[in-house]
Amino acid sequence: MYKLKFVSLAKVLAAVLAVSVFVFILPFGKENQVHAGTLIQAKDLLSNSRLSFRGKLGSAATSGTTSIVIDSGAPNADRYSDQDLLNLFPRDTVCFVGFGYEGCYGYTNYTVGSVPSQSSTNFLLTSTLTTAVGTTDYVVSTQSAVHTVTFIAPQAYNLATGATVQFLLPGPSLAAGSTSASDSIPDVGTSISTSGFDLGRLDQYAGAVTCSGGAATWVTSGNTITRNTVNGTANHQINCPFTGTLAAGSTVTMTIGLGSTVIVNPAPIKSSHTRGVSDVYTATIRVLNPTGGIVMDSADIKIAPIEGVLVSATVDTTLSFTIGSTNVGTTHCNRAASVTSTATTVPFGSISTNLFYDMAHTLTLSTNAKSGYSVTVIENGPMSLDGLGTTTIGEYCGNAGTPCNTLATRIDWTLSNESSLGYSMANTSGTDAAFTWGESSRAFSARAFDSVTARQIMSNSGPVNGNAADVCYRITISNQQNAGFYLNKLTYVATATFGN
Repeated sequence: MYKLKFVSLAKVLAAVLAVSVFVFILPFGKENQVHAGTLIQAKDLLSNSRLSFRGKLGSAATSGTTSIVIDSGAPNADRYSDQDLLNLFPRDTVCFVGFGYEGCYGYTNYTVGSVPSQSSTNFLLTSTLTTAVGTTDYVVSTQSAVHTVTFIAPQAYNLATGATVQFLLPGPSLAAGSTSASDSIPDVGTSISTSGFDLGRLDQYAGAVTCSGGAATWVTSGNTITRNTVNGTANHQINCPFTGTLAAGSTVTMTIGLGSTVIVNPAPIKSSHTRGVSDVYTATIRVLNPTGGIVMDSADIKIAPIEGVLVSATVDTTLSFTIGSTNVGTTHCNRAASVTSTATTVPFGSISTNLFYDMAHTLTLSTNAKSGYSVTVIENGPMSLDGLGTTTIGEYCGNAGTPCNTLATRIDWTLSNESSLGYSMANTSGTDAAFTWGESSRAFSARAFDSVTARQIMSNSGPVNGNAADVCYRITISNQQNAGFYLNKLTYVATATFGN
Protein backbone atom coordinates (compact mmCIF):
# COMPACT_ATOMS: atom_id res chain seq x y z
CA MET A 1 0.00 0.00 0.00
CA TYR A 2 1.24 3.42 -0.96
CA LYS A 3 1.34 6.14 1.64
CA LEU A 4 0.78 9.77 0.89
CA LYS A 5 3.53 12.02 2.15
CA PHE A 6 2.71 15.66 2.69
CA VAL A 7 5.42 18.29 2.26
CA SER A 8 4.98 21.76 3.63
CA LEU A 9 4.50 24.66 1.21
CA ALA A 10 7.53 26.38 2.71
CA LYS A 11 9.74 23.46 1.74
CA VAL A 12 8.38 23.48 -1.81
CA LEU A 13 9.08 27.21 -2.18
CA ALA A 14 12.53 26.75 -0.76
CA ALA A 15 13.26 24.06 -3.32
CA VAL A 16 12.05 26.25 -6.17
CA LEU A 17 14.05 29.20 -4.98
CA ALA A 18 17.14 27.11 -4.65
CA VAL A 19 16.80 25.97 -8.26
CA SER A 20 16.20 29.54 -9.44
CA VAL A 21 19.32 30.84 -7.77
CA PHE A 22 21.32 28.01 -9.24
CA VAL A 23 20.17 28.84 -12.78
CA PHE A 24 20.99 32.53 -12.57
CA ILE A 25 24.59 32.07 -11.49
CA LEU A 26 25.51 29.86 -14.44
CA PRO A 27 28.33 31.47 -16.46
CA PHE A 28 27.27 32.92 -19.88
CA GLY A 29 30.14 32.78 -22.33
CA LYS A 30 32.99 34.88 -21.06
CA GLU A 31 30.83 37.52 -19.47
CA ASN A 32 28.83 37.59 -16.29
CA GLN A 33 25.04 37.55 -16.62
CA VAL A 34 22.98 39.26 -13.91
CA HIS A 35 19.44 39.38 -15.34
CA ALA A 36 16.91 41.12 -13.17
CA GLY A 37 14.62 40.97 -16.20
CA THR A 38 14.76 40.92 -19.99
CA LEU A 39 14.40 43.97 -22.23
CA ILE A 40 10.78 44.60 -23.14
CA GLN A 41 9.45 45.03 -26.71
CA ALA A 42 12.96 45.00 -28.15
CA LYS A 43 13.10 45.47 -31.92
CA ASP A 44 15.16 46.84 -34.79
CA LEU A 45 13.20 48.75 -37.43
CA LEU A 46 14.95 49.04 -40.80
CA SER A 47 14.06 51.90 -43.11
CA ASN A 48 14.68 49.50 -46.01
CA SER A 49 14.59 45.72 -45.55
CA ARG A 50 15.38 44.79 -49.15
CA LEU A 51 18.32 42.47 -49.74
CA SER A 52 21.23 43.90 -51.71
CA PHE A 53 22.22 42.44 -55.10
CA ARG A 54 25.63 40.95 -55.80
CA GLY A 55 26.25 39.04 -59.03
CA LYS A 56 29.43 37.87 -60.71
CA LEU A 57 29.88 38.94 -64.33
CA GLY A 58 29.30 36.16 -66.82
CA SER A 59 31.11 37.92 -69.67
CA ALA A 60 33.46 40.84 -70.08
CA ALA A 61 32.02 44.25 -70.95
CA THR A 62 34.06 46.92 -72.69
CA SER A 63 33.99 50.63 -72.00
CA GLY A 64 31.14 52.22 -73.94
CA THR A 65 28.70 49.31 -73.71
CA THR A 66 25.35 49.26 -71.90
CA SER A 67 24.67 45.50 -71.88
CA ILE A 68 25.66 43.53 -68.78
CA VAL A 69 25.57 39.74 -68.28
CA ILE A 70 25.84 38.00 -64.91
CA ASP A 71 27.08 34.48 -64.27
CA SER A 72 24.33 31.95 -63.56
CA GLY A 73 26.64 29.26 -62.20
CA ALA A 74 29.95 30.45 -60.80
CA PRO A 75 31.71 28.10 -58.34
CA ASN A 76 31.12 28.37 -54.61
CA ALA A 77 34.53 29.89 -54.05
CA ASP A 78 33.41 33.09 -55.78
CA ARG A 79 32.03 35.80 -53.51
CA TYR A 80 28.73 36.37 -55.31
CA SER A 81 25.17 35.35 -54.56
CA ASP A 82 22.65 36.43 -57.23
CA GLN A 83 22.58 34.08 -60.21
CA ASP A 84 19.52 35.65 -61.84
CA LEU A 85 17.90 39.09 -61.99
CA LEU A 86 14.94 38.43 -59.70
CA ASN A 87 16.39 40.90 -57.17
CA LEU A 88 17.36 43.62 -59.66
CA PHE A 89 14.81 46.12 -60.94
CA PRO A 90 14.73 48.95 -63.49
CA ARG A 91 15.95 52.26 -61.98
CA ASP A 92 18.12 50.45 -59.42
CA THR A 93 21.60 51.89 -58.92
CA VAL A 94 24.54 49.54 -59.59
CA CYS A 95 28.30 49.72 -59.63
CA PHE A 96 31.14 47.33 -60.45
CA VAL A 97 33.73 45.99 -57.99
CA GLY A 98 36.56 43.52 -57.97
CA PHE A 99 37.46 40.97 -55.32
CA GLY A 100 39.83 42.65 -52.88
CA TYR A 101 39.16 46.05 -54.47
CA GLU A 102 37.88 48.70 -52.10
CA GLY A 103 34.89 50.59 -53.45
CA CYS A 104 33.35 50.82 -56.91
CA TYR A 105 35.50 51.08 -60.02
CA GLY A 106 36.00 54.73 -60.84
CA TYR A 107 33.65 55.59 -57.95
CA THR A 108 30.98 55.52 -60.64
CA ASN A 109 27.35 54.48 -60.25
CA TYR A 110 25.03 53.46 -63.08
CA THR A 111 21.27 53.15 -63.40
CA VAL A 112 19.54 49.98 -64.56
CA GLY A 113 17.56 50.90 -67.65
CA SER A 114 15.69 47.70 -68.34
CA VAL A 115 15.64 44.07 -67.30
CA PRO A 116 14.20 42.29 -70.36
CA SER A 117 13.50 39.13 -68.35
CA GLN A 118 14.16 38.76 -64.64
CA SER A 119 14.76 35.03 -65.06
CA SER A 120 17.52 35.76 -67.59
CA THR A 121 21.06 37.00 -66.94
CA ASN A 122 21.19 40.11 -69.16
CA PHE A 123 20.21 43.68 -68.30
CA LEU A 124 20.83 47.13 -69.76
CA LEU A 125 22.22 50.35 -68.28
CA THR A 126 20.89 53.82 -69.05
CA SER A 127 24.43 55.08 -69.72
CA THR A 128 27.58 53.50 -71.10
CA LEU A 129 30.34 51.96 -69.00
CA THR A 130 33.31 54.23 -68.44
CA THR A 131 35.56 51.35 -67.33
CA ALA A 132 35.94 47.90 -68.84
CA VAL A 133 35.00 45.01 -66.54
CA GLY A 134 35.76 41.30 -66.70
CA THR A 135 34.54 37.94 -65.50
CA THR A 136 36.43 38.23 -62.20
CA ASP A 137 34.41 41.33 -61.32
CA TYR A 138 31.02 41.80 -59.68
CA VAL A 139 28.03 44.02 -60.21
CA VAL A 140 26.33 45.15 -57.00
CA SER A 141 23.19 47.08 -56.16
CA THR A 142 23.48 48.36 -52.62
CA GLN A 143 20.36 48.43 -50.44
CA SER A 144 20.94 50.36 -47.23
CA ALA A 145 18.94 51.25 -44.17
CA VAL A 146 18.85 53.35 -41.05
CA HIS A 147 18.44 51.01 -38.06
CA THR A 148 16.15 52.24 -35.28
CA VAL A 149 16.66 50.00 -32.26
CA THR A 150 14.18 50.37 -29.40
CA PHE A 151 13.32 48.66 -26.12
CA ILE A 152 11.58 49.35 -22.82
CA ALA A 153 13.75 49.17 -19.71
CA PRO A 154 12.41 46.47 -17.33
CA GLN A 155 14.16 48.04 -14.35
CA ALA A 156 15.92 51.23 -13.34
CA TYR A 157 19.63 51.42 -14.14
CA ASN A 158 21.47 53.71 -11.76
CA LEU A 159 25.21 53.22 -11.76
CA ALA A 160 27.75 55.64 -10.38
CA THR A 161 30.26 54.70 -13.06
CA GLY A 162 27.69 54.70 -15.86
CA ALA A 163 26.48 51.93 -18.10
CA THR A 164 26.27 51.16 -21.81
CA VAL A 165 23.47 50.19 -24.17
CA GLN A 166 25.05 47.92 -26.75
CA PHE A 167 23.72 46.59 -30.04
CA LEU A 168 25.40 43.55 -31.61
CA LEU A 169 24.60 43.42 -35.34
CA PRO A 170 25.80 40.39 -37.32
CA GLY A 171 28.63 41.17 -39.70
CA PRO A 172 30.45 39.03 -42.28
CA SER A 173 32.98 36.46 -41.14
CA LEU A 174 36.20 38.06 -42.37
CA ALA A 175 39.83 37.98 -41.42
CA ALA A 176 40.92 40.22 -38.54
CA GLY A 177 41.76 43.72 -39.73
CA SER A 178 39.79 43.38 -42.98
CA THR A 179 38.09 46.58 -44.13
CA SER A 180 35.57 44.71 -46.26
CA ALA A 181 33.05 44.74 -43.43
CA SER A 182 32.84 48.53 -43.74
CA ASP A 183 33.43 49.41 -47.41
CA SER A 184 29.78 50.09 -48.45
CA ILE A 185 29.81 46.98 -50.67
CA PRO A 186 27.15 44.34 -49.87
CA ASP A 187 28.62 41.31 -48.11
CA VAL A 188 27.69 37.69 -48.69
CA GLY A 189 28.44 34.30 -47.14
CA THR A 190 27.49 30.69 -47.61
CA SER A 191 25.44 30.72 -44.39
CA ILE A 192 23.94 33.13 -41.87
CA SER A 193 26.98 32.69 -39.64
CA THR A 194 29.39 33.80 -42.39
CA SER A 195 27.29 36.63 -43.85
CA GLY A 196 25.99 39.87 -42.38
CA PHE A 197 25.56 43.61 -42.64
CA ASP A 198 28.25 46.00 -43.91
CA LEU A 199 28.83 49.12 -41.79
CA GLY A 200 28.84 51.36 -44.85
CA ARG A 201 31.76 53.33 -43.38
CA LEU A 202 29.62 54.46 -40.44
CA ASP A 203 32.49 53.61 -38.12
CA GLN A 204 34.42 56.49 -39.67
CA TYR A 205 31.89 59.19 -38.78
CA ALA A 206 31.31 60.81 -35.42
CA GLY A 207 27.65 61.18 -34.63
CA ALA A 208 26.64 58.14 -36.68
CA VAL A 209 24.91 56.70 -33.59
CA THR A 210 22.52 58.55 -31.31
CA CYS A 211 20.65 57.32 -28.27
CA SER A 212 17.79 58.82 -26.30
CA GLY A 213 15.26 57.90 -23.64
CA GLY A 214 14.69 57.85 -19.91
CA ALA A 215 16.21 60.36 -17.53
CA ALA A 216 19.74 59.21 -18.35
CA THR A 217 22.52 61.44 -19.60
CA TRP A 218 23.83 59.97 -22.86
CA VAL A 219 27.58 60.32 -23.24
CA THR A 220 27.70 60.97 -26.98
CA SER A 221 31.49 61.16 -27.03
CA GLY A 222 31.50 57.47 -26.13
CA ASN A 223 29.26 56.34 -29.00
CA THR A 224 31.42 53.87 -30.87
CA ILE A 225 31.14 51.29 -33.63
CA THR A 226 33.67 48.48 -33.63
CA ARG A 227 33.93 44.89 -34.82
CA ASN A 228 34.04 42.16 -32.25
CA THR A 229 33.38 38.50 -31.77
CA VAL A 230 30.86 37.67 -29.07
CA ASN A 231 30.00 34.08 -28.27
CA GLY A 232 31.76 32.94 -31.44
CA THR A 233 29.83 35.25 -33.80
CA ALA A 234 31.33 38.14 -35.76
CA ASN A 235 29.44 41.32 -34.90
CA HIS A 236 29.39 45.03 -35.35
CA GLN A 237 29.44 46.27 -31.76
CA ILE A 238 27.58 49.58 -31.42
CA ASN A 239 27.76 51.33 -28.05
CA CYS A 240 25.84 54.16 -26.40
CA PRO A 241 27.17 54.88 -22.87
CA PHE A 242 25.09 56.77 -20.33
CA THR A 243 25.28 58.04 -16.77
CA GLY A 244 22.62 58.74 -14.20
CA THR A 245 19.37 56.85 -14.01
CA LEU A 246 17.63 55.12 -16.87
CA ALA A 247 14.12 54.84 -15.45
CA ALA A 248 12.18 51.58 -15.38
CA GLY A 249 9.47 51.56 -18.04
CA SER A 250 11.22 54.20 -20.15
CA THR A 251 11.73 53.65 -23.88
CA VAL A 252 15.28 53.71 -25.18
CA THR A 253 15.95 54.47 -28.86
CA MET A 254 19.25 53.89 -30.64
CA THR A 255 19.38 55.37 -34.17
CA ILE A 256 22.18 54.05 -36.37
CA GLY A 257 22.76 56.10 -39.49
CA LEU A 258 24.02 59.52 -40.57
CA GLY A 259 22.36 61.18 -43.56
CA SER A 260 23.01 59.07 -46.63
CA THR A 261 25.68 57.03 -44.80
CA VAL A 262 23.79 54.02 -43.52
CA ILE A 263 24.28 50.32 -42.90
CA VAL A 264 24.33 48.12 -46.01
CA ASN A 265 21.98 45.15 -46.15
CA PRO A 266 23.57 41.80 -47.03
CA ALA A 267 23.13 40.04 -50.35
CA PRO A 268 21.19 36.75 -50.33
CA ILE A 269 22.93 33.82 -48.63
CA LYS A 270 24.90 32.06 -51.31
CA SER A 271 23.63 28.63 -52.45
CA SER A 272 21.02 28.24 -49.69
CA HIS A 273 18.73 31.22 -50.28
CA THR A 274 15.18 30.74 -51.58
CA ARG A 275 13.69 33.65 -53.50
CA GLY A 276 10.89 35.26 -51.55
CA VAL A 277 12.02 33.75 -48.24
CA SER A 278 13.90 36.05 -45.88
CA ASP A 279 17.40 35.38 -44.58
CA VAL A 280 16.94 35.67 -40.82
CA TYR A 281 19.74 37.19 -38.73
CA THR A 282 19.89 37.33 -34.92
CA ALA A 283 21.00 40.58 -33.32
CA THR A 284 21.34 41.31 -29.61
CA ILE A 285 20.50 44.36 -27.54
CA ARG A 286 21.97 44.49 -24.05
CA VAL A 287 22.62 46.81 -21.14
CA LEU A 288 26.16 46.50 -19.74
CA ASN A 289 27.79 47.49 -16.49
CA PRO A 290 31.31 48.25 -17.70
CA THR A 291 32.76 47.22 -14.36
CA GLY A 292 33.49 43.55 -14.79
CA GLY A 293 31.63 43.39 -18.10
CA ILE A 294 28.36 42.41 -16.42
CA VAL A 295 25.35 42.01 -18.74
CA MET A 296 22.50 43.43 -16.72
CA ASP A 297 19.73 42.77 -19.26
CA SER A 298 19.58 41.64 -22.88
CA ALA A 299 17.27 40.52 -25.65
CA ASP A 300 17.86 38.67 -28.88
CA ILE A 301 15.91 40.02 -31.85
CA LYS A 302 15.45 38.83 -35.42
CA ILE A 303 16.18 40.83 -38.57
CA ALA A 304 14.78 39.36 -41.79
CA PRO A 305 15.86 41.12 -44.99
CA ILE A 306 14.12 39.86 -48.13
CA GLU A 307 13.89 40.63 -51.84
CA GLY A 308 11.94 43.65 -52.97
CA VAL A 309 8.72 43.18 -54.90
CA LEU A 310 8.57 44.71 -58.38
CA VAL A 311 5.02 45.91 -58.99
CA SER A 312 4.53 46.55 -62.70
CA ALA A 313 1.70 47.34 -65.04
CA THR A 314 1.44 48.41 -68.65
CA VAL A 315 -0.73 51.43 -69.39
CA ASP A 316 -1.90 51.42 -73.00
CA THR A 317 -1.29 54.57 -74.99
CA THR A 318 -4.43 56.61 -75.62
CA LEU A 319 -5.35 59.34 -78.07
CA SER A 320 -8.84 60.70 -78.65
CA PHE A 321 -9.60 63.51 -81.12
CA THR A 322 -13.06 64.77 -82.09
CA ILE A 323 -14.41 67.49 -84.36
CA GLY A 324 -17.62 68.75 -82.84
CA SER A 325 -20.42 70.57 -84.63
CA THR A 326 -21.86 73.91 -83.45
CA ASN A 327 -25.36 75.33 -83.77
CA VAL A 328 -26.59 78.45 -85.48
CA GLY A 329 -26.69 81.41 -83.11
CA THR A 330 -24.13 80.01 -80.63
CA THR A 331 -21.16 82.24 -79.86
CA HIS A 332 -17.65 81.26 -80.90
CA CYS A 333 -14.69 83.66 -81.02
CA ASN A 334 -17.09 86.38 -79.87
CA ARG A 335 -19.23 85.92 -83.00
CA ALA A 336 -22.64 84.31 -83.41
CA ALA A 337 -22.62 81.35 -85.81
CA SER A 338 -24.47 82.20 -89.04
CA VAL A 339 -25.43 78.55 -89.69
CA THR A 340 -25.03 75.13 -88.10
CA SER A 341 -21.91 73.09 -88.83
CA THR A 342 -21.64 69.30 -88.82
CA ALA A 343 -18.68 67.16 -87.85
CA THR A 344 -17.64 66.87 -91.51
CA THR A 345 -18.96 70.04 -93.17
CA VAL A 346 -18.81 73.82 -92.95
CA PRO A 347 -21.92 74.60 -95.07
CA PHE A 348 -22.06 78.38 -95.43
CA GLY A 349 -24.81 78.04 -98.06
CA SER A 350 -25.85 81.05 -100.14
CA ILE A 351 -23.89 84.14 -99.18
CA SER A 352 -24.22 87.79 -100.16
CA THR A 353 -21.52 90.33 -100.94
CA ASN A 354 -19.68 92.47 -98.40
CA LEU A 355 -20.99 90.58 -95.37
CA PHE A 356 -19.25 88.36 -92.79
CA TYR A 357 -20.48 84.80 -92.36
CA ASP A 358 -19.21 82.92 -89.30
CA MET A 359 -19.26 79.25 -88.33
CA ALA A 360 -17.20 77.02 -85.99
CA HIS A 361 -16.00 73.56 -85.07
CA THR A 362 -14.98 72.57 -81.55
CA LEU A 363 -11.84 70.41 -81.51
CA THR A 364 -11.46 68.19 -78.39
CA LEU A 365 -8.41 66.09 -77.56
CA SER A 366 -7.39 63.66 -74.79
CA THR A 367 -4.15 61.72 -74.52
CA ASN A 368 -1.91 60.15 -71.88
CA ALA A 369 1.20 60.89 -73.95
CA LYS A 370 3.99 62.01 -71.64
CA SER A 371 5.27 64.60 -74.09
CA GLY A 372 1.86 65.86 -75.16
CA TYR A 373 0.39 66.36 -78.62
CA SER A 374 -0.16 68.74 -81.52
CA VAL A 375 -3.01 69.28 -83.98
CA THR A 376 -2.34 70.64 -87.44
CA VAL A 377 -4.58 71.68 -90.33
CA ILE A 378 -3.90 71.91 -94.07
CA GLU A 379 -6.17 72.62 -97.01
CA ASN A 380 -6.04 71.05 -100.46
CA GLY A 381 -6.12 74.50 -102.04
CA PRO A 382 -8.14 77.74 -102.02
CA MET A 383 -11.92 77.52 -102.24
CA SER A 384 -12.60 77.31 -105.97
CA LEU A 385 -15.53 77.14 -108.31
CA ASP A 386 -16.70 73.51 -108.42
CA GLY A 387 -13.43 72.61 -106.70
CA LEU A 388 -11.52 72.86 -109.98
CA GLY A 389 -8.86 75.22 -108.62
CA THR A 390 -9.26 77.94 -111.26
CA THR A 391 -11.75 80.56 -110.12
CA THR A 392 -11.10 81.00 -106.40
CA ILE A 393 -12.18 82.88 -103.32
CA GLY A 394 -9.07 84.75 -102.21
CA GLU A 395 -7.20 84.08 -99.01
CA TYR A 396 -6.71 87.62 -97.83
CA CYS A 397 -8.62 87.27 -94.55
CA GLY A 398 -8.67 90.96 -94.00
CA ASN A 399 -7.85 94.45 -94.66
CA ALA A 400 -4.35 94.50 -96.15
CA GLY A 401 -5.07 93.08 -99.61
CA THR A 402 -2.17 90.65 -99.12
CA PRO A 403 -2.67 86.86 -98.92
CA CYS A 404 -2.64 85.88 -95.24
CA ASN A 405 -0.56 82.77 -95.79
CA THR A 406 2.39 84.96 -96.69
CA LEU A 407 2.13 86.99 -93.48
CA ALA A 408 4.35 86.12 -90.53
CA THR A 409 1.64 87.18 -88.07
CA ARG A 410 -2.14 87.28 -87.94
CA ILE A 411 -4.09 90.43 -88.75
CA ASP A 412 -7.20 92.05 -87.33
CA TRP A 413 -9.96 91.25 -89.82
CA THR A 414 -12.60 93.98 -89.61
CA LEU A 415 -13.46 94.82 -93.26
CA SER A 416 -15.65 92.64 -95.49
CA ASN A 417 -14.88 94.24 -98.85
CA GLU A 418 -12.68 91.47 -100.31
CA SER A 419 -13.38 87.83 -101.12
CA SER A 420 -11.65 85.92 -98.35
CA LEU A 421 -11.74 82.72 -96.30
CA GLY A 422 -9.90 82.64 -92.98
CA TYR A 423 -10.15 81.46 -89.40
CA SER A 424 -9.55 82.43 -85.82
CA MET A 425 -9.51 80.45 -82.57
CA ALA A 426 -10.74 80.42 -78.97
CA ASN A 427 -9.93 78.21 -76.00
CA THR A 428 -12.93 76.45 -74.50
CA SER A 429 -11.12 74.05 -72.13
CA GLY A 430 -7.45 74.50 -71.38
CA THR A 431 -5.11 76.90 -73.14
CA ASP A 432 -4.00 74.82 -76.11
CA ALA A 433 -5.07 77.06 -79.02
CA ALA A 434 -2.18 78.38 -81.13
CA PHE A 435 -3.69 81.88 -80.96
CA THR A 436 -6.98 83.52 -79.99
CA TRP A 437 -9.38 85.91 -81.68
CA GLY A 438 -8.85 88.70 -79.14
CA GLU A 439 -5.03 88.66 -79.04
CA SER A 440 -3.31 92.06 -79.05
CA SER A 441 -6.70 93.71 -78.32
CA ARG A 442 -7.99 92.81 -81.78
CA ALA A 443 -11.63 92.44 -82.78
CA PHE A 444 -11.02 89.25 -84.80
CA SER A 445 -7.41 88.15 -85.13
CA ALA A 446 -7.30 85.82 -88.14
CA ARG A 447 -5.20 84.06 -90.70
CA ALA A 448 -5.74 82.03 -93.86
CA PHE A 449 -5.58 78.27 -94.27
CA ASP A 450 -2.41 77.02 -95.96
CA SER A 451 -2.20 74.44 -98.74
CA VAL A 452 1.61 74.13 -98.58
CA THR A 453 2.47 73.78 -94.89
CA ALA A 454 0.33 72.19 -92.19
CA ARG A 455 -0.24 74.84 -89.53
CA GLN A 456 -0.23 73.90 -85.84
CA ILE A 457 -3.46 75.09 -84.27
CA MET A 458 -3.45 73.22 -80.92
CA SER A 459 -0.70 71.74 -78.76
CA ASN A 460 0.32 70.79 -75.25
CA SER A 461 3.59 69.49 -73.78
CA GLY A 462 1.97 66.91 -71.47
CA PRO A 463 -1.03 64.61 -71.01
CA VAL A 464 -4.45 66.24 -71.38
CA ASN A 465 -8.03 65.22 -70.73
CA GLY A 466 -10.73 66.89 -72.80
CA ASN A 467 -8.80 70.02 -73.76
CA ALA A 468 -10.80 71.86 -76.40
CA ALA A 469 -10.61 74.87 -78.73
CA ASP A 470 -12.94 76.44 -81.27
CA VAL A 471 -11.85 76.88 -84.89
CA CYS A 472 -13.90 79.86 -86.06
CA TYR A 473 -14.37 79.99 -89.84
CA ARG A 474 -15.13 83.30 -91.55
CA ILE A 475 -16.00 84.02 -95.19
CA THR A 476 -16.89 87.12 -97.18
CA ILE A 477 -17.12 87.92 -100.91
CA SER A 478 -16.85 91.09 -102.95
CA ASN A 479 -19.34 92.08 -105.62
CA GLN A 480 -16.86 90.95 -108.31
CA GLN A 481 -16.92 87.27 -107.21
CA ASN A 482 -18.18 84.92 -109.94
CA ALA A 483 -21.38 83.08 -109.13
CA GLY A 484 -21.33 79.33 -108.52
CA PHE A 485 -20.62 76.56 -105.99
CA TYR A 486 -17.26 76.90 -104.27
CA LEU A 487 -15.49 74.29 -102.14
CA ASN A 488 -12.23 73.01 -100.74
CA LYS A 489 -11.19 70.40 -98.17
CA LEU A 490 -9.44 70.70 -94.81
CA THR A 491 -7.44 67.92 -93.15
CA TYR A 492 -6.88 67.94 -89.38
CA VAL A 493 -4.13 65.70 -87.98
CA ALA A 494 -3.68 64.99 -84.25
CA THR A 495 -0.28 63.59 -83.24
CA ALA A 496 0.66 62.47 -79.72
CA THR A 497 4.28 62.06 -78.58
CA PHE A 498 4.82 59.03 -76.35
CA GLY A 499 7.96 57.95 -74.51
CA ASN A 500 10.45 59.87 -72.37
